[in-house]
Amino acid sequence: MKSEKIALGITVFAAVGTLVGLLFTTDKGSKMRKDMLHKGEDYVDVLKEKVEDLMNNISKKTENIKQEAVDLVKLSK
Repeated sequence: MKSEKIALGITVFAAVGTLVGLLFTTDKGSKMRKDMLHKGEDYVDVLKEKVEDLMNNISKKTENIKQEAVDLVKLSK
């Protein structure tokens, strides 16, 4: 749940930043679109890293829970 809020926050922050940038830009349209594309790619890279971290954390926690279950079964025998 917390990671979902973080990802949503990053996405909203990126969208707001892009809109503010559009409002205050003095660049030509073609340069602005190119800059936006690069900025968007940066945001996607950051989001990918966050998702990978989240998946790694979930995987580690799942493995820990699985190992604890195995240990409990061994203790009950």
